Amino acid sequence: MTMYRMDLLPLCLLLIGVAPLPKAQGLADCQEKVADVVFLLDSSFSMWPEHFSLQLSFLSDLVSAFTIGPNNIRVGVVTFSTKVRLDVALNQHGNKEQLQEAIAGIQYMTGLTHTGDAIRFAREHMFTEEGGSRPWAAHILILITDGFSNNLTQTALQASMARSEGVQIFVIGVGNGFKDKELRAIASDPDDSHVFYVESFDVLKKIEKSLTQKTCHKTNGSESKPEDKEDSQQTASTRCGGKPADIYFLLDSSSSIWSVHFKEVLQFVSQLLHLFDVGPERTRVGVAVYSDDVTNVVSLTDRQTAHSVRKALRTAPYLTGGTNTGKALHYVSSQGMAEARPGVAHVVIVLTDGQSANTTYTLQEARAAHEQGIYVLSVGIGPSTDVQELMDIASDPDENFVFHVDNFTGLHNIRELLAIKTCDVQGPDYQGDRPATACDVKTPADVVFVYDGASVSRHQNEVVTGIIRALVTHMDPDPHTVRFGLVRHNCYKGDNIDLRTGADVSVLQDYLDKTIHHGLHSLLKRVRLHGYLTPGGRSKPRSRKVMVLFITSKMADAGAVEKEVMRLKFQGVGVVVVALDTARDKVDVLTRLSSVPPVLLDSGSAGGASQDQLFRAFCQLHTALY
Repeated sequence: MTMYRMDLLPLCLLLIGVAPLPKAQGLADCQEKVADVVFLLDSSFSMWPEHFSLQLSFLSDLVSAFTIGPNNIRVGVVTFSTKVRLDVALNQHGNKEQLQEAIAGIQYMTGLTHTGDAIRFAREHMFTEEGGSRPWAAHILILITDGFSNNLTQTALQASMARSEGVQIFVIGVGNGFKDKELRAIASDPDDSHVFYVESFDVLKKIEKSLTQKTCHKTNGSESKPEDKEDSQQTASTRCGGKPADIYFLLDSSSSIWSVHFKEVLQFVSQLLHLFDVGPERTRVGVAVYSDDVTNVVSLTDRQTAHSVRKALRTAPYLTGGTNTGKALHYVSSQGMAEARPGVAHVVIVLTDGQSANTTYTLQEARAAHEQGIYVLSVGIGPSTDVQELMDIASDPDENFVFHVDNFTGLHNIRELLAIKTCDVQGPDYQGDRPATACDVKTPADVVFVYDGASVSRHQNEVVTGIIRALVTHMDPDPHTVRFGLVRHNCYKGDNIDLRTGADVSVLQDYLDKTIHHGLHSLLKRVRLHGYLTPGGRSKPRSRKVMVLFITSKMADAGAVEKEVMRLKFQGVGVVVVALDTARDKVDVLTRLSSVPPVLLDSGSAGGASQDQLFRAFCQLHTALY
């Protein structure tokens, strides 16, 4: 685990997260700034009373560095374990002496580590005007904990909601009883300047001096909220810039959403478009609404500008009915993104206010979308959403792809953040109509393409050969770097009876009774025994051995196929499985066969996007093999 030396990180910066101020400015400038700072203090079973006292001492010393007052810095303190307790309200003490006296009187309590409840309390009761927070001040949350929370899912969600509402979150992990992943899920980005570790509570004092210059960035005491909003829009526009992407919005239009709220969703998407550079050569946008069924509103291939998409949104139908999120995800994977450009980021944004009608089907289709190379962002609205389902729908990590707001009005709070997270999605470099070369194959590789020519239809054969041609064409043709092989037909000697040798009736019948082992597993056996040996293979031991295996729904003897694949893997062969027209319920089998997430294709729509999927899967495998 990385341990940051806190004595090298000058304090007002912990609170705001910007580069250190010039030494000449120092603490004096920091003291003139305006911020509402809320401390969350862990007081669970894992915390000994003397350790809790060290937290209070540390907090009191930090406060001594601030100018406390109604027009400067306000401090609130919340203690949490199984319950959450308000100890100091933001507007409770107007000077430093009163505040430090109140901190010294905070009592230790025991219980479980309900970190998520503490963050929720800060959101709902501290960073509000009723709780003493000022709308023009920076909102800072500092969590000190020595253990992992009882519910990581809820904790990550509450932290995501707080960040989307403009709260900057810093986390100090003490000791080794916490999960690094959890701290990073809670903290604001970037992690390196928002997550800190100390070995024990005894050394908290070491970081007091280092925390004294981190309060100076967002606001200078004037009404700066509009400026902050403008800065956020500029940041989103800068992040998105001219970078091309294909983005599809899936909008819940079920009965649980009132008509007036559905209009708010449409307005939210319309405003979000201002932050993207919409156009045929830049960011293309698709929109579909769903309830029991899916209705497409805007296709990626429509001649579009931001104005034309907003105009189409005004005609989006309010459907009513159930919440078939799985069907919406299937639609966008199989049809909506079928015309997506290879080499650009493929992003789907799902907005919903409730749980899907079929959670299992929704999870299955979300997983299929992820495996297809689509990045999915989920936005939950209101209290009826299923938090775990939002996280299952979204791509990983959840802190970058899961959003939640308390109500439809709150959507405007996440507009800029959602745009930034969308534009931060990394797609392969766009290269026109050709598949993206997402990796350079610099080390020797032997690549064998395998499919059973007898089990594919004529159309499927055209799809397979087209994909192979595209992949081969755009990889390094240098035979000293990459060599290719192809196995697609069985060639068994003795498969026929020649008229020249002849056969009587009994011989012919005996021959017909024999089982001739044709099929994919026999092709795989040939590859295993002969495919990677000299002269067909390479004698250099460090050449990477890759098999690209095409499978159709007509595959027979699945057990025998799996055995041969496992034997190949045991010999060090990496496997990329490409499944054509294979039922989604076979995903588990395909996943066992493939060394990387399998590429699932519908041969009716396979094209540039599927070539790009395969190329990315190959590059992922090629990178991971050695």
